[in-house]
Amino acid sequence: MISLAIVIVSLALSSSAAVQTWITLNLADSAEPLELAGSDLASALPATALGVGGIALALFFARRVLVYIVSGLLVILALVQVSAVLQGIQIDNPVIANAAAVATGLQGSEAVVVDQHWLWPAVAIAGAVLAAVAAAFAAATVHRWPTAAKKADRYDMRSGALAWDALDDGDDPTLDDDDSRKTE
Repeated sequence: MISLAIVIVSLALSSSAAVQTWITLNLADSAEPLELAGSDLASALPATALGVGGIALALFFARRVLVYIVSGLLVILALVQVSAVLQGIQIDNPVIANAAAVATGLQGSEAVVVDQHWLWPAVAIAGAVLAAVAAAFAAATVHRWPTAAKKADRYDMRSGALAWDALDDGDDPTLDDDDSRKTE
């Protein structure tokens, strides 16, 4: 549950950072600045955030060995997210030049970066770090998680017979001997 809570916070941070303005451009031919969101600059950010959420759900259904694999996948997604954010905040990002060219119709360096908002890329990186922490926590504590009961252990073994032998006799194998006397 702790890993899931950490991943939910990570997903919320990464998703909210993806829709916020990371860079504001002052265009040469326009009085209105152009704002670029995190999802524009780091297009992998929304996908990695959703992937982190999906993999977190897989932690609930994975058995012990698969938890290690799922945790490894979660760390890989966190690294991809950090890489996408770091590439997205580069000033020479081609997305910035393309957005300016589309908005103004001019090629080249007619757009000037007015403001680069560092908070939201930092929030996205924090979300990725939290996802990696959740993966490490899940891998470190999986040996203490309760295991599911085997099907054969779910039923009483009545006088050496298996549960389905009790069913063949017309008895309910889930009832204790005291309960079966009450129903007779």
